[in-house]
Amino acid sequence: MMRFTSRLWLQISLVVTTLVVASVILWNSRHPSMSSQIRDNGALDYFATQSLTRRYINGQLKYSIQADQLQHWPQLQLTKFERPYMRMHRLSELQWQARAAQGSMSDSGSLVLLKQGFRINSPAESMNPFSLSGESLRIFPDKDYAQSSEKVTVTDKKSLLTGRGVKMWFINQRLLLLDDVNGIHNN
Repeated sequence: MMRFTSRLWLQISLVVTTLVVASVILWNSRHPSMSSQIRDNGALDYFATQSLTRRYINGQLKYSIQADQLQHWPQLQLTKFERPYMRMHRLSELQWQARAAQGSMSDSGSLVLLKQGFRINSPAESMNPFSLSGESLRIFPDKDYAQSSEKVTVTDKKSLLTGRGVKMWFINQRLLLLDDVNGIHNN
């Protein structure tokens, strides 16, 4: 009986050890280490979790970005974000809001890239609120302008539009779909 128990214990230990090693290998393959990112992109300057970044122009808050994680790469002159939530502020109470899985911002703050799926909503208080979604969007906050060359979808209360490529101006809520435009409108 003693021999059977020690043999069973050894087999269970080997199975558990194999599962732990396999789990560690799988986790490392899905979550590259910070050192591999540093090797690929140069030296990481700093990082922060649960961050809030604000950009002011002429003393006025222009936009803010909340993110689960922020990483600054000085050699790339770039700040990368995990799950960014961006608000574009205006002198009025109306605010544009955008979310994405990934994002980045140039060191000058003049370009914000939302990628791996984005959604941007016009101010809810506006006359015709709508949302724009797609794979990636380049936002130029200093110019109150955004653009994408990829497929995008525009939705509002009654309509759904799709197209390839978009130009959008935040101040006057003007949107221009560039190619292959299709739509559905419900009364």
